[in-house]
Amino acid sequence: MLPSRSIPMAPTQKTSHVPRLNARIISGFWRRLAAFLIDSLIVGMTGFLIGLLFFNKLAQLGQWGRVVGFVIAALYFSVLNSELGNGQTPGKRALGIEVVNKSGRHISLFRSFLRYSVLSIPFFLNNASLSLPLDSSLPVLIAGLLVFGLGGATIYLLVFNRRTRQGTHDLVAGTYVVRSSPKGIVNHGDVWRPHFAIIGAWCVAVMAAGPVIAIYTKDNQTFKNLIAIQKEIEATGKVHFASASEGKSWGYLGGKKWEVNYLQIRAILREPPEDYEKAAHEIAKIVLAQYPKIPEKRVISVVLSYGYDIGIASGWRNHIYSYRAGEWQKILHTTTL
Repeated sequence: MLPSRSIPMAPTQKTSHVPRLNARIISGFWRRLAAFLIDSLIVGMTGFLIGLLFFNKLAQLGQWGRVVGFVIAALYFSVLNSELGNGQTPGKRALGIEVVNKSGRHISLFRSFLRYSVLSIPFFLNNASLSLPLDSSLPVLIAGLLVFGLGGATIYLLVFNRRTRQGTHDLVAGTYVVRSSPKGIVNHGDVWRPHFAIIGAWCVAVMAAGPVIAIYTKDNQTFKNLIAIQKEIEATGKVHFASASEGKSWGYLGGKKWEVNYLQIRAILREPPEDYEKAAHEIAKIVLAQYPKIPEKRVISVVLSYGYDIGIASGWRNHIYSYRAGEWQKILHTTTL
């Protein structure tokens, strides 16, 4: 009988260690907000300094001054949030977060600019002194959809999209805001689909609001008077923009309630007039001509503004002249004698 032999076992192969990629940690809403406030302070101070140096130049630009602010903020956010700035503005660096794509890499300058544009357009259009006629439906509808539709959708997603915390600007650019450490890919699933249904319903509501307002104001004589005042003041060629609004102020004095109905006219001037009081008289004359049956006790407030608004900063020199309608009539009668 032959002696048994043990069969030699093949040596086990040594496998090289492959480092495991960690999943990125999505930044929370409050961390992103704190970073944005820091960046806004930096950009705002830059705009303030530019305003001090070029006050008159910016004032002459009128509503186009916001383009200047848009470009300044674009250079800041687009460059620093891209691969050129390692995905971090000073605010993001302070809070330990950065902008990346799904692979965890920093994005190109073009994609960063696209991301910035989607986020900032609603902001720069909001409260802009645009010379849009109040009775024109299409421009007002487009502006409303961009400001309230797109802007509202972005805010909604940043607050309620807890899975990826992507706003509309992140979805368009394919980006995420994540913690700077650990490094790795972004693996947090997709946006919850009902969010898109809610955003769609919101945009439809914004679009539907335009026709509803148009129907309400179509036969409203007060609204027609306000439009006429705005158009007549802008037709003088001396203002960038004019607005007319009615309101009521009230309070208590000696235990008794008082109320004052007022009509406020604001004119953003192209050039500072030699005589502000005379300029106010000219506007008051237009108001009384377009609003002949205004009650004598109604206060008419004329606000003459000369300055700039570039979105990231603003500076105004205001001159206010307020009298009751009856007093304005006496003043104008006296000055024309």
